[in-house]
Amino acid sequence: MSEPKELKLPDAAIVVGEALSRCHISGKNVAIYFHASWCPWCVKFEHLWTQSALAAPLKDAYEFVLLNVRDRSPEQNHEHPGWRQLMQEYRGSSALDVPFLAILNADGLVIAKSYEPANGNIPSNAGYPVTETELDQFIDLIASTATDFPSEYLQVLRLLLERPSI
Repeated sequence: MSEPKELKLPDAAIVVGEALSRCHISGKNVAIYFHASWCPWCVKFEHLWTQSALAAPLKDAYEFVLLNVRDRSPEQNHEHPGWRQLMQEYRGSSALDVPFLAILNADGLVIAKSYEPANGNIPSNAGYPVTETELDQFIDLIASTATDFPSEYLQVLRLLLERPSI
């Protein structure tokens, strides 16, 4: 039996830099999704962006970047190196939990993010929104940052988030 091939992913900063370069041509914002393969919410959210009925409109609306983070394999060779620094910078917090989504403009500035402090000390992470407040926040995030994302799709997006098995 042969040993599994080591997967060497490119540095997170390089992946984001390439997406930012594409933004200058496309006029889109960058959606950076910090994802862990073992995280069920991350897998559901990745499906939304890559395989759902709205995958194509979302890809048309953003330069989408998926960064693999917090790998639990002994080798941790399925992570994008440098992800921790970017996540901390974009999140504005030392919390590195997933899922996490950051939206950057073409200048690389964070214009929206899925993590926002809620009232009190309990954080709200709409990386995969579940509560009514998180769903409202996430729909507002998409509505305010997506380029050419038809407004009628926002209701479909909410439905897909509320019922990820659709």
